[in-house]
Amino acid sequence: MFLKRLAVSLLFSLLPFIAHADDKRPAMPNPKAPAAQKAIADGDLVKAAVEMQPRPDDGIFQSIFPLVGYEPTYGAFVGGGYFRRKVEGQEPQSEWSIVGLVSQQLAVKMEYRLDRTIGGRWRLIVRNELGNGFESNYGLGNDTSTANRVDVELWKDELDVFFPYAVTKRFRVGPWIEHRIRRNHRQDPAELARQLDRLPDREATLALGFKEELDFRDVPENPSLGWRQALRVMMGQPYSGPVDRTFLVIDTDIQLFQYLMNKDLVLATSLAGGVIFGDAPFLSQFKLGGTDRLRGFYNNRFRGSKYYIQQSEIRFPIWDLVSGASFLEFGEATERHFSRANVSYGAGLRIGIPPDKVSKVRIDYAMSRDQQGVFVDFAHAF
Repeated sequence: MFLKRLAVSLLFSLLPFIAHADDKRPAMPNPKAPAAQKAIADGDLVKAAVEMQPRPDDGIFQSIFPLVGYEPTYGAFVGGGYFRRKVEGQEPQSEWSIVGLVSQQLAVKMEYRLDRTIGGRWRLIVRNELGNGFESNYGLGNDTSTANRVDVELWKDELDVFFPYAVTKRFRVGPWIEHRIRRNHRQDPAELARQLDRLPDREATLALGFKEELDFRDVPENPSLGWRQALRVMMGQPYSGPVDRTFLVIDTDIQLFQYLMNKDLVLATSLAGGVIFGDAPFLSQFKLGGTDRLRGFYNNRFRGSKYYIQQSEIRFPIWDLVSGASFLEFGEATERHFSRANVSYGAGLRIGIPPDKVSKVRIDYAMSRDQQGVFVDFAHAF
């Protein structure tokens, strides 16, 4: 299910930024108004979006929207969601959303997100995902085969809580809390016997640590210039399942963006890597494959206690709302030493969602040595 990000919003649906239906709403402000232009120049996409939208008297923006998408492991999926944002003055004080999805494989997912100010420079950011369906198990390491895939039926709950403190406009750091729980459904004995590195029947883990972010991108959701760096360090303690020892996770990434001749032709690169000291349960392991990392391989194709991935994209304009991208990615996830990079490549379309065209629907066709497919999602891969 477990589609790692929000599914793609229908191009024809309303943006979550759109205010609640009200025949007495004021007319749409000019998107080129000075306040909106300044917010975009400052890289404050939220403020820019607020400036470009009708402003309700109560400062509350809300929307109900349909969702649709496609992912090779789970097939087509449909659903819907609700979004709400409260703005006081020029600043967003809180926003939250809830999304429900069902795939053609009858995998179900519910996801809740919250982002709100809790005083001064502190914020509270929460993501909670509850899913019931299956996860693909190809086995551990970097040398897996498509023939080894076994779909393990299960339910899971993933909770991430971040308390960032804005040291400056570009730098924030704060405590990070992570909770993971999983239970397998009854499995066919033949399928159990086929599993390499079999997933235990259950797991539950609580992890505590910190996360820091430096963000110098010009427009975070659609950057053409700048860079972003993030580091996450945490200690995890399983309290259910066969793994019962504490483990340490270190995970970092850096992203660079440079426009070439104009701001619509962009070279985007990302380098990420991490290591786990100790034995981590399945939901806490590093994984490559899917819609965001190592496109061309399917979800969970590679997993282990250490990984790296390099991604490069050329993003170019096509016509009006439509732009394109070609990409090349390579990386490994393994339990042992790095030995052979797995390579994927492809191209796709990016469709800007009105009114500002900054948010994107992403449609990619990606290939690798033994898997290929269409990946549809919301926003850039990085």
